[in-house]
Amino acid sequence: MDKTDADFSKTVISKTLLFATIRLSGQRASFQRHAVFYTFNCDRARNVSRLEDVFTPALFAEYYDSMTDLELFARLIQCEAGGEGDTGMRAVATVVMNRVNALEGEYGRYPTLRDVIFAPYQFDCAMTSIGGQSNPQNLYNMNPTEQHYEIAEWAIGGGKLNAVGNALWFYNPFSSSCRQYFPNDSGVLTASVGKHCFYSPTQAYYYT
Repeated sequence: MDKTDADFSKTVISKTLLFATIRLSGQRASFQRHAVFYTFNCDRARNVSRLEDVFTPALFAEYYDSMTDLELFARLIQCEAGGEGDTGMRAVATVVMNRVNALEGEYGRYPTLRDVIFAPYQFDCAMTSIGGQSNPQNLYNMNPTEQHYEIAEWAIGGGKLNAVGNALWFYNPFSSSCRQYFPNDSGVLTASVGKHCFYSPTQAYYYT
């Protein structure tokens, strides 16, 4: 029987034992967590085998709203820079907190750590799909260790890696060199740490 033609429920237990129930029925599907309902077209729920095949990053964010900012940050650090060593992870954590602390430009519109993490199309690890393809390298699949939590606490407490300064962006060029500007003329190359290039805001950024 097609999943979109039958009513069924799946219970998903988070590490905090909060749960969600998915109900797919008729032409619509609803995600229920406590008294909050999210409704979306049933077409998106066909051939569902995993939660991330249905839920958008925003819905996942709501589902995991019981996580502390510290846990979300530790997961993001592990996901974005887990293979970059201690310095590489601190560099990425610095960028995240630079965005949180930004008062002007685009990131001035995202005042909290959670806002920054889930800002649209900013961190691949906050997305369960990219370009229509499933993205298993996401923060929901991470299992952060004490090291990731320590780095998150360090950054939240004001720690900053001097090498990247006030950088607001980083990316992996998958080559031995970094381009001079990223993502456009809003950011200029500041440092290279591990496989990542880091960019600080130019004057153009403040008009974003």
